[in-house]
Amino acid sequence: MNKHAIVLYAFFCIVLLSSIAFINVSIDPYAYFQKNGLGKIIYLHNRRHWANLTINRITHGRFDTFFIGNSRTRLGLNPKHLSGSCRPYNASFSGANFENIYTVLMPVIKQGKVKTIVVGLDFGMERIRNTLTFNGFSRAGPLVSLLGFYTTKDALVTLIDRIMNTKKKGVLPDGYPLSFPGNKTASQYRDHLKRMAKSYAKLTRTPMTSGTGWPYFKLLVKESRQQGISLYLFISPFHAALLDAIKGYGLYGEFEDWVRMIVDIAYRGSDKKALLTQVSVWMFCGYNTITTEPFPEEDSQNQMRWYFESSHYREAVGDMILSRLFNLDSPNVPEDFGLRLTPENVESQLTRIGKRDQ
Repeated sequence: MNKHAIVLYAFFCIVLLSSIAFINVSIDPYAYFQKNGLGKIIYLHNRRHWANLTINRITHGRFDTFFIGNSRTRLGLNPKHLSGSCRPYNASFSGANFENIYTVLMPVIKQGKVKTIVVGLDFGMERIRNTLTFNGFSRAGPLVSLLGFYTTKDALVTLIDRIMNTKKKGVLPDGYPLSFPGNKTASQYRDHLKRMAKSYAKLTRTPMTSGTGWPYFKLLVKESRQQGISLYLFISPFHAALLDAIKGYGLYGEFEDWVRMIVDIAYRGSDKKALLTQVSVWMFCGYNTITTEPFPEEDSQNQMRWYFESSHYREAVGDMILSRLFNLDSPNVPEDFGLRLTPENVESQLTRIGKRDQ
C-alpha cells in the first residue's frame, strides 16, 4: 500500500469516527454528556438503553430518591408529588423483573448518592424471563458513549423519534413518561382484563419459590441496608378483578406465600427495630376502595377514575401511594388503601386483604 493510500485511509477513518462521535454527543441517547442530567427528552428503546440512561441520569442529575418497578410504577408514580421534599427520579421500565432492577440499581447504590429507593413489586416479577443480565450488561462509559455501535444505533432511533415527535417512548428529565394509555370503550376494559387474567395462568408453570429473581431481590435489600438507604417496598394496587383471577387459577395460596417471602427478606436480620425504621413493606392490592372500582357499564363511554385498564393505575392513585409511604398529609387517601406489613402482622393483614367485603 502506497503512502497516498495510507493517508486517504487514515483521513477516511478520522472523518468516520468524527461523524460517529458528533452524532453520539449531539443526540446523547444515554444522557452521558448532559452533566446536569436534565437536558433533552429521552426516548427509551430497550432495556440496555434504559439501564444506561438511568445510571447516567442518577450520576449527573443530583437525584437522591429513586422510583423503580415495571410499567405500573412507570405510569403511576409522578416524581413531582415529592419534588418539594427531595429530588426524585422515576426509573421504571415496562416488564422489569428483579434481576433487571438490581442490575440498574447496583452501580447507583455503590455511588452513595441515593438516599431513598421506592420499589414497586408485582406478583410474578421473580419469574419473568430476563432480558438484561448483570453479566451481559456493559455500562456506557466515555468511549462507548462516544464511539459505541449500540450508542450510534440508539442515537439514530432517538433522532427519528424526535423528528416524528413520537411521545410513546419518551420520558421527561425526571423519568416520568410523556404519554399515557388512551381512552377505552367498555368492551376494551373487559378485553384487557381477560388478557391480564390469562397472564397469571402462565405463572402456574413455574413454582414461585423457583423464581430466578429472588437472589437479586435479596441482594437489593442487603446492599441498600449496608449503604444506609431508606427502602420502601410496595405491592402495586392492581384491580381486584385480577386478584379474583389469581384465585380462579388456584394461585392465591402462592400469592400469600409470595407476600410472606417479601416480608421475610425485607426484615431478615437480628435488629428488627432498626430494620423497621430503614425498610418498610406496604400492600396496596386486595379489596379496598380503590381496587374495587366498578368497570363501566357495557353501553357506557365513561372512563375509570383510578385505572387506565385493569392493571395500570393512574397518577392520582400513585400520589396516594406516595402520600402513604412518606406519611404526607393527604385527605384524599382512603383509610383502607395501604397496609404496612411487618413480620408480626403479615398473617392478619393477609386475612384482611383477601376478604371481598369492602
